[in-house]
Amino acid sequence: MTQEPTLAEDPEAYWNEQAGPIWVSHQEDLDRLLTPVAERLLAAAAPQAGEHVIDVGCGCGATTLRLAECVGAGGRVVGVDLSRPMLARAAERAAGMSQVALHASDAATHSFEAGDADLVLSRFGVMFFADPSSAFSNLRRALRSTGRLCFVAWQASEKNAWATTPLRALPELLVPDPAPEGAPGPFSLADPARVRTLLDAAGFTQVRLESIEGSMPVGDTPEAALRFFCQVGPLSRHIATLEEADRNASVERVRRYLSDGWGTDAVSFDSAYWLVRASAA
Repeated sequence: MTQEPTLAEDPEAYWNEQAGPIWVSHQEDLDRLLTPVAERLLAAAAPQAGEHVIDVGCGCGATTLRLAECVGAGGRVVGVDLSRPMLARAAERAAGMSQVALHASDAATHSFEAGDADLVLSRFGVMFFADPSSAFSNLRRALRSTGRLCFVAWQASEKNAWATTPLRALPELLVPDPAPEGAPGPFSLADPARVRTLLDAAGFTQVRLESIEGSMPVGDTPEAALRFFCQVGPLSRHIATLEEADRNASVERVRRYLSDGWGTDAVSFDSAYWLVRASAA
């Protein structure tokens, strides 16, 4: 069995060889799933016509396209992501939008034009920085003195049942996370005190965190939810390490668990994230 690249060991390979192609294949479903989050983020960020915006971890381009609509032909949107497959999809979707530029790069170290951007925005992209202190400092340098930062990041995993519930069908997989506290990953910015410390150290002011809690639909049926979980999220990473027979048996156990708990109805889970705003002044 071929060893898949991991986020911790080789983030660039992970986003290009493993996660990226999967996100591209599920782009429409994921955009639909995260549309309420994206719209709340955009409302808070309030991009204006003519502004220059940096979209961190732009992925397949959902937020980049919305930002391009907001800033118009007189503005600029720079989308940055490590994943070339996802950027290729974003480029297809942004065809004809001259105000959009896409870069296969790490926003933590990318050479942005200093003091040029009005807004740095990210929909669940900033949790994956290997060195968040340096990364946020780099983004702060890219902003003009009147600029602003706005992003969303997941709260603790125990408040996000979409991440933990499928694993309950496989209790042998519920082992302590070996990653060090604060290591790159979806929940690395769950601690609001850590977020404040990182942004303060990077030179941001007026840091505000708003807790957004609700329900996240992941499938119209348990079978649709199962397909989603097997492709995206913690369960997908666990079963990817199994041999085919064990993987099939594990998927069947999760199928029974979801069917027993949710019947044939749509499947939704609790979710919680931080909406973070800060000023460059």
